Amino acid sequence: MKATGKLISIILALLMLTGIVSVMGMTASAGGAGGDLDIHKSGTFTYSLIGKENNEAEICGVTDFSVSELEIPSSIDGHTVTSISGIDEDSRFSGCRRLQKVTLPNTLTFIGSDAFSGCASITEITIPKGVKRIRNSAFENCTALSSVTFNSDLEEIYFDAFKGCKALNKISLPDGIKDIGYDAFSDTGFSASAANWDGSVLYSGKYLLSTVQKNVTEEYTVKNGTTLIADRAFMGCTKLKKVDLGSAMKYVGDEAFYFCTGLTTVTIPASVVEIGAGAFIECRSLTDVNYGGTEEQRSKIDISIQNEKLTNATWHYSAAQSGGFNLASILNMLMSLFSSVTNNGNQNQNGTGSFDISALVTAAQAIIQLVSTLVSSMSK
Repeated sequence: MKATGKLISIILALLMLTGIVSVMGMTASAGGAGGDLDIHKSGTFTYSLIGKENNEAEICGVTDFSVSELEIPSSIDGHTVTSISGIDEDSRFSGCRRLQKVTLPNTLTFIGSDAFSGCASITEITIPKGVKRIRNSAFENCTALSSVTFNSDLEEIYFDAFKGCKALNKISLPDGIKDIGYDAFSDTGFSASAANWDGSVLYSGKYLLSTVQKNVTEEYTVKNGTTLIADRAFMGCTKLKKVDLGSAMKYVGDEAFYFCTGLTTVTIPASVVEIGAGAFIECRSLTDVNYGGTEEQRSKIDISIQNEKLTNATWHYSAAQSGGFNLASILNMLMSLFSSVTNNGNQNQNGTGSFDISALVTAAQAIIQLVSTLVSSMSK
C-alpha cells in the first residue's frame, strides 16, 4: 500500500509539473517578440495606436519593401499620425533598401527610435514643423543621406540619431535646441571635415558636439556664442584641468564632463539654465566653480542628479553682480552724474548758473554703495 501510494504521489507530481510547464510555455509565447504590440495594416503601411485614448497613430513600417518613394499620410484609418518608429521588426523601414525619397506629414510631433535606421538609399529628408524630438538612431547608417532640413521647433536630438550618415557633409541646426545626445553626428561627412573642428572640439553653429578626448589640452575655453554642450562631449578628457563655458552657455548635457578626473576649475556664466544628469560625475579633482552670477541666480539653475562634485565645490560669485546691483549700470550712473557736475561747474564759471553741491553728494553716495557691494560680494 505504501509503495502504491508513493507511486500515485509521484504520478500526480509529474502531472502538476507538466501543467506548470505548459502554462509557462503559453505565457512565453504570448509575451514574446511582438506579443505586446498591436500592429495594424492599412494599404502600404503598418501602424500602432498611441495616445491617452488610442486616438493617434504611430507608423511602424511598410508591407512592401521594394518601394523607392513614400509619402507618409497625416492620418490613417481615421487616426492622426503623430510619430514614426521602428518598433515592429517585421515591417520597419530599414528593410527598404531602395527607398530614396520620403515625405513626412506636418502632423508629426516626433520621429521615433530606429525609424529609418539603415535606409541606405535615402538622399534627403525634411523634418516638418511641429517635430520637437528626433530619437536615438532615427537615421543611423543612412549612408546616402546628404541633405537634412531641420525645422525651427526642434528641441532634442537623441544619441546616434544621424550616426554613420557618411554623405551628410553639412549641418544647419535651428537656434532652439536644448539637448543633443552623444554621437548624434559621429562618423558623418560633417564630423570628418577639419573645417568643423576647433582644434580637438567639434562644433555646429551654436552647439558643441564632441571632442577628441586624448587631444584636449589642460585648459579650454568654449567658443563665444555657444549655447549647448552635447551629452558626453568631454567624457574621458583626463588631461583637462580648467574649462570656461563661455558667455552664452545655456545647456550642459548629460555626462558632458564624465570622468574628467583632472578637472579642478569650471567657469560657468550666469546664462546657464540647465546642467544635465551626471554632467560632472567622477570629476574627482573638482574644487572650484567661478560663477558669473549671484547666489540667487545659481539657485535657479536646474542642476540634475549625480552632480555632487559640482554642487559641493566652492562657488565664487561675480563681484560685478551682487544684491541686485549691476556694475555696468552703476558705472553708467556715475558717468551721468559726473557729466551733470561738470555741466554745473561750467555754468557757474560762465555765470549762467550756480554750482549744485547735491550732485556731488549723490555721486559720493553711489561710489560708497558700489564699494560696499564689491566688498560684500568678495567676502562670500
